[in-house]
Amino acid sequence: MNKIVGFTGIQTGMNDFQKGEFLKLLDKFRPVDFHHGDCIGSDAEAHFMFLRWHLKNNDCTRIVTIHPPVNKGKAACTFYTVNYPDALKQELATAKYKVNIQLREPAQYLARNQDIVREVEVLIATPKEVEHTLRSGTWTTIRYGWHARKEVHIIPPLMITNDETNHE
Repeated sequence: MNKIVGFTGIQTGMNDFQKGEFLKLLDKFRPVDFHHGDCIGSDAEAHFMFLRWHLKNNDCTRIVTIHPPVNKGKAACTFYTVNYPDALKQELATAKYKVNIQLREPAQYLARNQDIVREVEVLIATPKEVEHTLRSGTWTTIRYGWHARKEVHIIPPLMITNDETNHE
């Protein structure tokens, strides 16, 4: 599909279910440009998962667009805070098709998240809560995505099956 995809998630990181579903969505949308908020936790995990996904699907040049927070202590992927593993650096350097990193100006969380939504076609979200929550940056970004009429994919923190919900 070759979409421009954005990501929002929590600072404590994704669980295994969310990571698996995130990879499935990368396969579905095949992003040519991947945007995230450069925060510790889920953003950092998504960043490296995207890079590894790109290496396995090395069929075009792609972009990672990083929207860093003003709070540098929470930044995870900008060049001044992250050390890529040597093996990953080598793989990226020798790949036929490269990943170009674009770095936006640091912004406050709300403005940064709105910028991500404005610049993408699809938003992937990995919230901490299963249900809509008010005082959550991830859910605020999801609501902004809905308001902006973007395609929003919410990956809940756990898989609920019919067996788990039908307690008699």
